[in-house]
Amino acid sequence: INAEYGEVSMDSMHLQLVVLSVLAITTSAGLPSTSPPTVSGISAGGYMAVQLQVAFSETFSGAGVIAGGPFYCAQANLPTALSSCMTSPALISVAELATITRSTVFTGTIDPVRNLESHRVYLFSGTQDTVVHPGVMSKLNQYYLAMGVLPENIASQFSIPAEHAFVTADFGNNCSFKGPPYMNNCNFDSAGAILHQLYPGQIQPPQPADPRRVLGFSQSKFLEVGYTLVTAALSDEGYVYMPSGCDIGKCALHVALHGCLQDWEVNNGLFVNHTYNDWAEANQMIVLYPQARRTAVNPKGCFDWWGYTGVDYACKLGAQMRAVKNMVDHFNLAYGST
Repeated sequence: INAEYGEVSMDSMHLQLVVLSVLAITTSAGLPSTSPPTVSGISAGGYMAVQLQVAFSETFSGAGVIAGGPFYCAQANLPTALSSCMTSPALISVAELATITRSTVFTGTIDPVRNLESHRVYLFSGTQDTVVHPGVMSKLNQYYLAMGVLPENIASQFSIPAEHAFVTADFGNNCSFKGPPYMNNCNFDSAGAILHQLYPGQIQPPQPADPRRVLGFSQSKFLEVGYTLVTAALSDEGYVYMPSGCDIGKCALHVALHGCLQDWEVNNGLFVNHTYNDWAEANQMIVLYPQARRTAVNPKGCFDWWGYTGVDYACKLGAQMRAVKNMVDHFNLAYGST
């Protein structure tokens, strides 16, 4: 079923995927089914990716971050988010954020920091980014090192003259353009670069994705008690790309988080359809695309990295954090490495 036809139940989704698998002529060998989940994101989604990686470091094994920043950079304060964490990286104290992270472990609301030591990381910042200063990403690199991530496990690309955008090899606006859908053609495949770093030596060349395998699902069932889709600022539907064969076998799982003004309703699914799916099809990798909701306190549909859903936004107790983790657990149990 194509996502444009509306959301489907999990049972219906499975039936449709079985039919599609019967129709599929070939499937690639793909990533090992035992590969732990990974996560990536751009801008607000980049900050959210770091939060998920740090808080659930026993679940995720790495992250790709485009124009994001260090864990808990905003410290539940919007002015700090808009200044230190976007335009004035000199104000970011990596030592302070590292101390906060380690202290938070003792509350049980994030996993032990030692898990990060084996994680793999990919960092991207365009030299022309006027939204998130490249220096913020440099601070993120320093943060990872302070958390014990091995230097050889961190790869970065900070030399491409890109504006604030998800950078592709052949889709989107000019590389230096700033504006919707915040996807720029810079003759560089950032999705591929991220996956090569997170799964070293295992990624096969991309193959054309099957658009019928972009499926919508209700996000409401993944909310914790006490939240609604509005208070959690999550859209009615999330999306998942399910490659040929993943419904009848176990597959790797990657979470891809959009930036502000990139949710499905705003850009008609461009982020979902022009980032990871070709790579996913070739590598037997399920890609989960959670969707943020535009609300009065979140008018641009950003994932929460400054506290608009509550002061616990960055830890395991956060409304969006818990919901995305529940999605990961569901799809991993049904189709993934669990």
